[in-house]
Amino acid sequence: MGSNEERQEYLSCYTYLINNLKKPYEELPKFQNHYVRLLENYVPYATYGSGFTVVKAYKSLESSHNLTPENIRLANILGLCVDMCLCSYLVTDDIMDSSETRFGVPCWYRNADVGTQAIIDIVLLENSPFMLFKNYFSNHNCYIPLMELFRKVNFKAAMGQILDMMVTVNEIPQFHLFTMNVYQIMVENKSGYPFFVLPTVSALHLAGKAKEELHKDLKSILLRLGEYIQVQVIYFF
Repeated sequence: MGSNEERQEYLSCYTYLINNLKKPYEELPKFQNHYVRLLENYVPYATYGSGFTVVKAYKSLESSHNLTPENIRLANILGLCVDMCLCSYLVTDDIMDSSETRFGVPCWYRNADVGTQAIIDIVLLENSPFMLFKNYFSNHNCYIPLMELFRKVNFKAAMGQILDMMVTVNEIPQFHLFTMNVYQIMVENKSGYPFFVLPTVSALHLAGKAKEELHKDLKSILLRLGEYIQVQVIYFF
């Protein structure tokens, strides 16, 4: 299957998931519309990043006889769960940095009818994957490991964001706090875990191949990739 076809399948799955997530709130149309708008605001742009990595990694890791349409659909769902989680970090980062735009459009919190409500919307994005886990993975061996992984990465991403803010107060660098050790921990938690460890290890869990020794070696490589990307972001932007 070609890359364009795979991405189209991924986006089609996203439309299906939005309908799934909004269905329980049909008696609350205003909330339902807001929730859908929130999901549509970021995730379509993020689908060209880390979430789609889950699908590609799963297809590479899984035995060919297990690459059934249903399992590939689960990989797409899991990738979109990663995207929702990552989008919650992007909304947070935009607020903390007072950013104007994201993906070429105004940041979510910059919308006149959103503002500080975006703080609560972050919670919605962060917890939406767990709603989907219950619906699609509760009968799979990866169910508990996935929930633990997402919760762990959520905490680490928050920790990385806080460390980032602590070393700069009112746009003044706090050089006495900014050691190489603090920098590496900050980058690992803010970039490495969310954007590299989360999608790759999610695919490992879905394929049933998240062995401790493999996980440990792979994590070391993925965290270095996160550091490399963060250095590029700092240099170019």
